[in-house]
Amino acid sequence: MLNKPLYLEPIACIEHITMGAAVFDSTEAVYFEAKQIEANFLINITLVLMQDGKGWRIAHLHASRSHDDDFEFPNDQHELH
Repeated sequence: MLNKPLYLEPIACIEHITMGAAVFDSTEAVYFEAKQIEANFLINITLVLMQDGKGWRIAHLHASRSHDDDFEFPNDQHELH
């Protein structure tokens, strides 16, 4: 897997932004091939940015594999009708 590219598709993202700090929690679908329909697995990514006199910097980055039980996939049904 280290020699092959991974294709990521954002599924959900939650952001929390305050003065000088921003936290992004994202769930990404991971594909091994560019034209795949079904994801091989999901990952959760947490990114923390802090702002100082030099601008925004990555303070923390964490990624871990997600399990299907941890995330409710979107479906075709929505509440617009």
